[in-house]
Amino acid sequence: MSEQPVNQDTPGTASHDPDRPAALLEFMATGWAPREDALPAEHPAAPYRTRRRAALAHRFQGERLVIPTGTYKTRSNDTEYRFRPATEFAYLFG
Repeated sequence: MSEQPVNQDTPGTASHDPDRPAALLEFMATGWAPREDALPAEHPAAPYRTRRRAALAHRFQGERLVIPTGTYKTRSNDTEYRFRPATEFAYLFG
């Protein structure tokens, strides 16, 4: 995969990205609340997911697992979308 050409005028952008006015960038970068250093509490299901993943890793050592999940779902009677995390996926990975 080739890398996107970099826009030298604005770091972190590619040549196809639109220019952003300096005033907009300044506005977006200010006024944020301080970030909390503490992490959220561990979810009660975390130890169970950890054990499930460890059991899979032990059973299939050195292998890459592809776990198909979800099917086409219909939205608005005529529009299908492809991804919905299935119960199996949530069971294994949270």
